[in-house]
Amino acid sequence: MKKYFLTIVGVLVLGGVGFYALNSYIYSEKQGEEIDRAFSSYVSDDYGFSFDYRGGEAGYVLREVVPSPQDDQDLKHIVVLMQKSDYDAIQEAPQDTPREGPPTINVAVYDNTQNVSLDEWIDTHPSAVNRELVLGAITEDIIAGERSLRMKTDGLYVTNVALAPHGGRLYLFTGSFIDETSTLARDFDPLLSSVKWK
Repeated sequence: MKKYFLTIVGVLVLGGVGFYALNSYIYSEKQGEEIDRAFSSYVSDDYGFSFDYRGGEAGYVLREVVPSPQDDQDLKHIVVLMQKSDYDAIQEAPQDTPREGPPTINVAVYDNTQNVSLDEWIDTHPSAVNRELVLGAITEDIIAGERSLRMKTDGLYVTNVALAPHGGRLYLFTGSFIDETSTLARDFDPLLSSVKWK
């Protein structure tokens, strides 16, 4: 009888240890998922908009770029989101190593003081949207309450494009990717859905 009692106690102890280990593993995995899904907000009072994006180790590094004098004079500001893994690889590579830039999500802010329509702007800025390489139709959408145009273009990478007006400016959102199932491709629409005007 004592032998059976010890066997039962042993099974219960092992079961308890196993349950604790499994529970700890699941908890740590969930914590990792929460870190991977951590969202950050970009807010620009100067350019009147904000959006949310994935930060953390599995997310993006955000950089703001001042346009150069050679750029379109209406181009006022650029925000670049690069996957952290790509950003780290660039930082670690020798500076003189020639390479193509990785796919990114970008927001370019243009002045639109003449209140040019979206269609006309696309026609007069074909290189900004890669107009000659549009795949399929240009469609209408809504971004934060504003009528916008959406398209997909080809080039070094396939790129999702959205153009939205607000407050005398045009906001050109682009998201390039290698694979339709990639994180970059999947993160573009949630970013657009999070846009708010200020």
